Amino acid sequence: MPLKIGKTALMTLNEAEREFNIPAETLWRAIKRGTLKSLYYSGRNFVKVEDVKRWIETHYRPDMAARVRVRWEKEKKGKKRERKRKGRVKNDSAVGVATIASSNVD
Repeated sequence: MPLKIGKTALMTLNEAEREFNIPAETLWRAIKRGTLKSLYYSGRNFVKVEDVKRWIETHYRPDMAARVRVRWEKEKKGKKRERKRKGRVKNDSAVGVATIASSNVD
């Protein structure tokens, strides 16, 4: 639910994400680029509803967003697999070190 101050309606990035079905990361990127203005108050970032609507009309491309979303999902899966592989290597190397240490003691 937007916060109204006078005639101006403000919403947090999470609210804008739900309302307009745009990922919060995309909104953050737009703010960092300077194409979308935000207000920081009380530990939260707010955007004007009119500004978000204007930004969607002028800058947002749903087709590109869908392609990027697919790429992000692939990257997430790849990172999870990479972390699992690194975990196995650590376990194997720890066993190898233990084996070498025990053979040197004898």
